[in-house]
Amino acid sequence: MKKNLIIIVLLLFSFSGLIIAQDDTQYKVSRILGSGEMAPGESKDFTEYIYEPLYDAYSLSLIGVQGTDANYFDVTLNSWSQAGSMITVEITISLDPSAPPGSELSFTIVYRYYFIGGNAKVNSDWTIKVTGGGSVANFTGSPTEGNAPLTVQFTDQSTGNINSWDWDFGDGQTSTDQNPLHM
Repeated sequence: MKKNLIIIVLLLFSFSGLIIAQDDTQYKVSRILGSGEMAPGESKDFTEYIYEPLYDAYSLSLIGVQGTDANYFDVTLNSWSQAGSMITVEITISLDPSAPPGSELSFTIVYRYYFIGGNAKVNSDWTIKVTGGGSVANFTGSPTEGNAPLTVQFTDQSTGNINSWDWDFGDGQTSTDQNPLHM
C-alpha cells in the first residue's frame, strides 16, 4: 500500500506552482517556474515544508545535492522541526562564484527522514537563475616592450556590462577611453 507524501517548497522571496511525482520509495517535488535568482558567490537561506509525512519523524538528514549542475551548489541543513502534519526544513544554498551568469541551473536536494520502523527519501528539485555575476576587467597592450618613449595601444577585453572606463597609467596620466593610446 502506497502512502502519499506531499512536499511544498516555499522560498523566502518567491513561490511558484508545483508538480508532484511519486514512486515506491522516493518522493519528488518540482517547480513549474523559476524558483529563485542568485548571483555567483551568493548564499541565501530558504525554508522548505514537507506536508503530510508518512510518520512522525525523529531525524532528518541531508544526503546531498545531485544533478547535472550540482557542482555549482553547496547546501547546508541548518535545522528542521515537525509540528503535526508538517516538517519545516531550514537550509542555506550557496552558489559557486564560477556559476555562469544568465544561466538557469538545476539540481536536486536529497533528504532522508527517519521514523520508527523505517525511513523515506525525499527529493526537492530546484532551478536557480544565475544573475549578474559582475564584470571582469581584462585588457591587452601592444607593444609590450621597446625603447622609450614607447607608445602603447591598450585594448579592452573586459566581460560583463561595462559602461565606463577609468584608466590610470601610473605616471599621472589617465583616460576614460575604452581603448586608450598611451605614451
